[in-house]
Amino acid sequence: MRSGIVAVEGPEEVNLVKRNVELAPGNYRLTAAQQYAAAEGREETIDLYFERVDEPLKRSEVLLADEELNPVYPLLETADEP
Repeated sequence: MRSGIVAVEGPEEVNLVKRNVELAPGNYRLTAAQQYAAAEGREETIDLYFERVDEPLKRSEVLLADEELNPVYPLLETADEP
């Protein structure tokens, strides 16, 4: 990440919601934890964790997939693209 700013938006929020996170420029591993949260009055929650790493990652990985979560768009592997 070069700019120091990460914009976080959902597919239905593109260019409508300003939700930015400031981080020092560099390489990061992003872990996204998505949870169905109907009991809490919300449809779902997503927590983002940024871990600083020395080198860019060469691939991404789904650690656990829950059948209750049905993403509109599938995970696209782009870590190895320039």
